[in-house]
Amino acid sequence: MNYGDFYQTKEKLENHLYCAGTIYDSFEALLEVLGKLELEQPLYLVYLAQKLFAQEVINTAYQNNKQIKLPFDSIKLNGKYHQSIN
Repeated sequence: MNYGDFYQTKEKLENHLYCAGTIYDSFEALLEVLGKLELEQPLYLVYLAQKLFAQEVINTAYQNNKQIKLPFDSIKLNGKYHQSIN
């Protein structure tokens, strides 16, 4: 792998992370509004959607990390407070 490919991949990743972050922020704003309106069922459903979205982003990143060889090793978090993603 040459570093040109790495920088192109890095730029794509930054764009994807920006989009994912924007969507996550939208969930946060919606949760805040629904909480102030005291709409419990929609609030719960949006919370579940936010949690599933975050888990899907993490799972996709994990799967893609297995396919791409980076010029450095990934950081591995091990401990009782970190869950392994399978």
